[in-house]
Order: sequence, then structure tokens, then C-alpha cells
Amino acid sequence: MNASSMCSNCFGFLDAEGYCKKCRRVSQPASNQKKSKVESATAELVEQTPSPASVVVSDPKFVAALNKVTFAVRSIALFIFISASTTFIGYAFVGLGSGNSITCISSNENCGNVGLVNFGWGVMAAGFLAGLAIGIRELDKSKL
Repeated sequence: MNASSMCSNCFGFLDAEGYCKKCRRVSQPASNQKKSKVESATAELVEQTPSPASVVVSDPKFVAALNKVTFAVRSIALFIFISASTTFIGYAFVGLGSGNSITCISSNENCGNVGLVNFGWGVMAAGFLAGLAIGIRELDKSKL
């Protein structure tokens, strides 16, 4: 008897003499037909189950929904990136312009850096509007 044989009564393992420790008796090994039926049923279920790739390719509604979500996420990402980068650049100009302005205001002198501060705020406003326009254009692509 094979040491890896299964008991026909409880499917426990049989030792070399055919004794099953699970049901505590000498037993015949289980036939290989039961195992092959289980394997064939499993193989049949695997063949009948569609793969995820075939579901995605075959369902146009799912593809359309996936495209809409992709464009929506892309539009949000573009808006945030453009707004944040232009805000960073705009605040750099505001900082450059207002660095000397504090000392000028306290000494009652004519501060010539006000234009740089206004330019910084203009860069931030333009960046926000550009990010908004690009995000909306990306959302319009999902309606195709």
C-alpha cells in the first residue's frame, strides 16, 4: 500500500499496512475515480467561468463607465497640479515683492515692489482659471 493513499471511508491517510488513524480501522484505499470526478468538475467550472479580461472587453457599458472614471480622476489631478504649481510660483513673486515692502512701509518710503506682489496674485488667479479650464476640458472627453 502507498503511504499517501486515502481511506475510502473517511478520506484520512492510510499508513503502510492500510490502517487509517482517523477512523481507526484497516481500510481500502479510495478509488481514483472519485478524485478524477472532483478534478473534472473543477476543470469544467473553470472553463465555464469567464476571465476578467473577457468581461471587460465584451461589455461596452463597463468600458464606457471605466473611461468616465478615468477622465474624472485625470481632470481632478490636472486641476490640482496646475493650481498648486502656479500658486507656488505666485507666492514666490508675492514673497519677493513684499520682502522689501515691510521695511519701506515702516520707514514711510515709496515702495516700488507693489507691482511684483500684484503680478504674483495675477499668476495665482491665472493658474486657478487655467487649471479649471483644463479640468473641464478633460471632463468633456468622457462624453464621447
